[in-house]
Amino acid sequence: MATSISGINSSLPPVSYTKAIDVWTGVCLTFVFGALLEFALVNYASRSDAHRAALKQQQVAFAAQRKWDLEHAALEADHIDDRSASAFAMRPLVRQHGDFHGEKMRACEVHVTLPKRNWCKRWLSKFPTRSKRIDVISRIFFPLMFALFNLVYWTTYLFREDMQDL
Repeated sequence: MATSISGINSSLPPVSYTKAIDVWTGVCLTFVFGALLEFALVNYASRSDAHRAALKQQQVAFAAQRKWDLEHAALEADHIDDRSASAFAMRPLVRQHGDFHGEKMRACEVHVTLPKRNWCKRWLSKFPTRSKRIDVISRIFFPLMFALFNLVYWTTYLFREDMQDL
């Protein structure tokens, strides 16, 4: 880009004001720099996502090991003392409608309304990692912004040329 800008400027006469080609090359250089920044951001987010996944996996493994240790410690304690099994009374998970310690249980109606999520959040939820979300948004944002710039640039300079002829 720097070589192109230098070559263009050397072939044009020197003037003290900003030329249309300066605007064009400046915006193009900005888009290239933005793409490099986006690449760095996606790279950082990807590494961060991988680090989070590794930490989560470690926590899950630690929790599973802890659960296994507790279960086996309880089994060993049961073998040592069988009286501990009778100390724990299991209660049923489902009760029939009726009396519950002197209180009448009432049937409960639950009305659930799902929260309305906008289309953007629903679409972004398809991408599991931050790095993928940033990349997909950039793939849409950069071309749209460049197209918008082209629309404004060309309409401005094409109509400006017509106005100077009058």
